[in-house]
Amino acid sequence: MSEFTENNGQSADIDTTNDVKLSKPIINAELCVGCGKCLRMCSFEAIKIENGIAYIDADECQNCKACIPVCHLHAISYKSR
Repeated sequence: MSEFTENNGQSADIDTTNDVKLSKPIINAELCVGCGKCLRMCSFEAIKIENGIAYIDADECQNCKACIPVCHLHAISYKSR
């Protein structure tokens, strides 16, 4: 599916079918001790703790990266999906 746009008398077809995959922080469960520092830092409530390990809800994460520097164990990294 494409959208048709007009700009100053010029037009272009824009391809909207490609799903852009943005990078999201990921938590290494082997390094995480469930301290909750990242959870408290996240303004978007995208980080949850389950069974003593933090995880990031990719749908809620806004890529602010505030969680990364607060993890003293370096369990959070930023990788491409």
